[in-house]
Amino acid sequence: KGLNFPDSNLNLPALTSNDIGNLGFIVNNATAAGLSFMHYSDDIRKLQRALPNIAKPDFGIIAKVETSDAINNLAKILLAGLDLPNFGTLIARGDLAVEVGFENLPAIQEDILCMCEAAQIPVILATQVFETMAKSGLPTRAEMIDAAFGQRAECVMLNKGKHILEAVIMLSL
Repeated sequence: KGLNFPDSNLNLPALTSNDIGNLGFIVNNATAAGLSFMHYSDDIRKLQRALPNIAKPDFGIIAKVETSDAINNLAKILLAGLDLPNFGTLIARGDLAVEVGFENLPAIQEDILCMCEAAQIPVILATQVFETMAKSGLPTRAEMIDAAFGQRAECVMLNKGKHILEAVIMLSL
């Protein structure tokens, strides 16, 4: 947890037995679960199979795209998500940048946005959007460009900060 090994195939499951044990609590206290560090479409299917056991087959699943494998298998992941009643994706740009290289992140982010738009799958854009704005009250030029790209997503996740309200207002313009 919290470590990236971009050039290694660790073959770790995205959904652990501990995760499955926590699903009851999650379903009773949330409307969707984010599936972190997923690699394959079967990761979504495993979570979907676990949900009926807790009487919430329509519970939302968010595929967190943050590994090279998820990028390589994105079409299959999105197709698996189309079988779900409530499905979305989250572009976890921090871990994804480590996995694919910072120089490749803009093009990969664009590809994810285009594929999700074509499949009509909602996207959450995450990691450091308006981070300086939320903390200091003033955005950087790069954050303004980043926020403009965020307009293509259905949701933008902001970090906390004493100027979060101003960041939300700026983002909504």
